[in-house]
Amino acid sequence: AWTLLLLFSVVAGILFFRQPAAILHPGFVAEDGAIFFKQGYEQGAFSLLLRSHAGYLQVVPRAVAALGSLFPLRLVPAFYAVASLVLAAGVFTFFYSPSFRPVIASDAARVGVILLFLLMPNSEALMRIAGLPWYMLWFIILVTVVTLPRGSWQRAMLFGAVTLAVWSTPVAVVCLPVILLRIWRAADPAERLWWMAVTLSIIAY
Repeated sequence: AWTLLLLFSVVAGILFFRQPAAILHPGFVAEDGAIFFKQGYEQGAFSLLLRSHAGYLQVVPRAVAALGSLFPLRLVPAFYAVASLVLAAGVFTFFYSPSFRPVIASDAARVGVILLFLLMPNSEALMRIAGLPWYMLWFIILVTVVTLPRGSWQRAMLFGAVTLAVWSTPVAVVCLPVILLRIWRAADPAERLWWMAVTLSIIAY
């Protein structure tokens, strides 16, 4: 747990220093202000959780905007940036979980992969809630190759998280072939049912 917390802090720090002005001098950028804040301010942010934008639902960005509406106006842009940073850092840190050892056995090697992704040249989506669907897609991709936890409540929590991610980006459909492969190869009936539920979530979306 301490290692995960330390890695999360390092990841968040690297992401912060890529665009420190987003938090030190916060302001609305593109859809964050023109869509998510404006619509929430005019129509009630919590009532828009299942309102589509650009033709599809964006549940996670809408949820962040709804929580941001609870803060004074001057703090809302900073909240958007911090919440987006925390979610992005959490997605990257997730790959360090021991559940990914069947994919890359070395913990140090997985840290290396995380650092490589952190240093990708394009950081346009960073610290903007309008960019969160791309991090949600990365989370879904990671889930397609993860070893599912044994405990029922851990699986329930993971299913809840992946469902929120699926209902935030239509690009999740590209993961469907891998998920269907997981259903076909699953030896445990409970695991097969878990993957079938994820499949139904994608189809429903």
